[in-house]
Amino acid sequence: MTRVNPENISRWLRVIREAADSAEYALNRLIPSQVDQYIDPYELLGIPPSASEHDMRKRYMELMRIYHPDRCKMTLMAKRINEAWQMICAERGWRP
Repeated sequence: MTRVNPENISRWLRVIREAADSAEYALNRLIPSQVDQYIDPYELLGIPPSASEHDMRKRYMELMRIYHPDRCKMTLMAKRINEAWQMICAERGWRP
């Protein structure tokens, strides 16, 4: 078994943080009206339109657990996921 060097771990964590920050910056630079007209809510949530309500809710909750603003810096992604969920609920007549 190989030993893990703590310096390597901190270096990789720094690289991951920088990548997340640059992704957030890139998402914030997009104009919301331009993004919304091209994003399919089912594609954003990663589910097929034929999925059941239970599966869709489960996937929404999984994604919100990952991208919740209290856990992750990608607040715009959480907003997009929530908007997609609201669109699906409105389209199908569900209570969000």
